[in-house]
Amino acid sequence: MISFLSVIIFLLGYIAISQEHLTRVSKTSVSLILAAVLWFLVSIGGFTGIGPALSESGGEIFGLVIFLLSAMTLVEILTHYGLFNYIYQKLVELNLDDKGQFFIITFLAFIFSSFLDNLTTTIIFLQISIRFFKGKNLVRSASAIVIAANAGGVFSPIGDVTTTMLWLANKFSAQTIFQQGFLPSLVVFIVSTALIGRTIAKSAPDKIEKVRRFLKQQMLDKWLMTLTRIQYNPENQKDKVIHNYNQQDSYKIELDSFMGPDGYITDQNVTNVIIPLQALLNTKQSLQEINSIYKWLTDVNAHIFRLISEVSRTTETIARIG
Repeated sequence: MISFLSVIIFLLGYIAISQEHLTRVSKTSVSLILAAVLWFLVSIGGFTGIGPALSESGGEIFGLVIFLLSAMTLVEILTHYGLFNYIYQKLVELNLDDKGQFFIITFLAFIFSSFLDNLTTTIIFLQISIRFFKGKNLVRSASAIVIAANAGGVFSPIGDVTTTMLWLANKFSAQTIFQQGFLPSLVVFIVSTALIGRTIAKSAPDKIEKVRRFLKQQMLDKWLMTLTRIQYNPENQKDKVIHNYNQQDSYKIELDSFMGPDGYITDQNVTNVIIPLQALLNTKQSLQEINSIYKWLTDVNAHIFRLISEVSRTTETIARIG
């Protein structure tokens, strides 16, 4: 009786999971409730060996959770150090059309999924592809990324949740899965990418690259002006950065001093840089991040120009990007 009831409950739970889009009930919640109910039925059913079986299942789940936490930690580290922004910037700098970008992005998804789980890889590269593709090209590239991520995860013991579970259960070694899985994975990736790639419509280089070139021209040749002013005040008074000068939404940011030596913002000899720059740009980004954005725009490192000595009276200067 308990066995029959367990089967019925399992089937109902499985149906509820598959119909999440209709019931609006999270499949995670259904899975947890289903597991608790089934283990409860097993415990009251008089079955033997429940303890070892529960310990084995719990160990497998714990190992899988630790792996997923490790994978997400790795993703956070890569994100923190700007790897994915770096990939995006380099793709833009290559000035490729959609077809060229498509092949590079799918190849990177194939490689990354071998040491990140394929779901995480898919999410990351879908976010990147959204910044490059529109319309049908976006749908087709998304399909190719999903296939590439799944193919890349097959030949690595840590590239796919199912493969990881089998590897943790000692069903095969890392060497075995690589030797037997790499070639089929590569074939699937090449064939699917080639077929989908044929349907990607060519487009002009990204509009964002055109904007970058325009800003570069303005910043280097014409010193692009802003509505921001720097107010230097005499000693014992705070300096101010005034944003949206003479506008209704004008606001000020006070700081101990904006003054300091001129120079490249990443130069260690240039002191008192980070706080004035953050006030000037109204950002919390680091010097490296600010310099990275500026260098992407202009192809040169950012240079700060300002007063180097105390003023005897309040002096305002226009903040200029250049």
